[in-house]
Amino acid sequence: MVNNSKIQFLKYKNNFKIKNNDYLLLLDDNKTSKYIFKTNQLFIDFPDKKFKKYINKFFNFNKNSRKFKYIKPNSYYLKTNKYLDEMSLFFNNDCTKLDSIIVKNKNLNLNLNEIKFSYYSSNSFDSLFTLNLSNENYIKYDFRYEK
Repeated sequence: MVNNSKIQFLKYKNNFKIKNNDYLLLLDDNKTSKYIFKTNQLFIDFPDKKFKKYINKFFNFNKNSRKFKYIKPNSYYLKTNKYLDEMSLFFNNDCTKLDSIIVKNKNLNLNLNEIKFSYYSSNSFDSLFTLNLSNENYIKYDFRYEK
């Protein structure tokens, strides 16, 4: 859950997929695509390099884990990160599961909870990062080529 909205987040190599009840967002090196379910609209634009960089920094657990400092039992905060003002991790009582994450900066206030990690065993992830639109009556806006 992110700010009381269930969200699915997938990352593979340099591709991201973010899905909630309202939209599906795909980010790759060539474009950013957002499909809005309710209106059947697909928006395609140039890659959002700043947003991808921000997400990469946020989810770079190997690098960030060395910067976490102890607050109290089961609670840690990220001491230094130029992209975030505050990032705190909270674990369950026996520290076996990540319970929640709070992320804040001047433009962002995220509360992630009910976190579940899943791992895919397949080596073919390409289909997870494509739009398979069953409804052919969607409206497509490709801003990469519009002037």
